[in-house]
Amino acid sequence: MNKFNKAFYEKISFDKDISKSKNTLSNKICNNNVLVIGGAGTIGSSYIKQLLKFKPRKITVVDINENGLTELTRDLRSSNLLDYNPEYITYPVNLLSDTFDKIFNSESWQVVANFSAHKHVRSEKDKISVEALIKNNVYGAIKLLNLCELNPPKYFFSVSTDKAANPVNIMGASKSLMEKLILECQLLDSPMLHSQMEVYWTVLFID
Repeated sequence: MNKFNKAFYEKISFDKDISKSKNTLSNKICNNNVLVIGGAGTIGSSYIKQLLKFKPRKITVVDINENGLTELTRDLRSSNLLDYNPEYITYPVNLLSDTFDKIFNSESWQVVANFSAHKHVRSEKDKISVEALIKNNVYGAIKLLNLCELNPPKYFFSVSTDKAANPVNIMGASKSLMEKLILECQLLDSPMLHSQMEVYWTVLFID
């Protein structure tokens, strides 16, 4: 990374915010159980690398991309992030499957983070791809929220997109609906009292 990119990265990254909130984050993450859905992708894997610095007791990563999970695990083991020996396990499982229900219900989760999504407009190639997009972005969110209602985490985190603001395509509309579903849970005083939504506009220089 050249000097310009490094300076720009420092300007747009969350490093300073993480540093300022180090004690708060440690209190909420250290020795707790964390479930990450869609953790093999670019944003999800970067989230896991930051999360492990605060030493959760257990971290379970679910993603349909088996090769991506293998690469993530290889990357983590080549670093020092797993040196404190947390309970770390990955599952190449679809969020909409019955197997995912068993994973979710096998533990009490303090943090549930959802990065599972069709996130590219080019996913709208035809009616079959649109159906898959809606199932993942909308029905996947509904299923996850229902599971969280029955087994509520202390913190629920989900990532959306800038395309959900005044959407002009199906992908953006599906993410907008996902946001509304989560916000509705908050308004209805559900057990998910600390659910949080994070919108990523652009993600640069993730390492």
